[in-house]
Amino acid sequence: MIRKAFFYIIFISITDGGSINILHERKPLSIRHAEIDAAKCGQPFWKKSREALADHVTGKEVQIVEIDIDQ
Repeated sequence: MIRKAFFYIIFISITDGGSINILHERKPLSIRHAEIDAAKCGQPFWKKSREALADHVTGKEVQIVEIDIDQ
């Protein structure tokens, strides 16, 4: 496991306003943004939240900084 490391990824998709799916070292991973309280799928405004995240990551080079790992 990489702790507090920086790495670059291949962006796959957006789950909701606070999570994305990526490929890292040929493994699919789900990344949840730390310190962001975004609407989850099915909650009010979740589509707007998802669109806002898409504007920030789609087609862009994204740098991931690992802070912690959920169980």
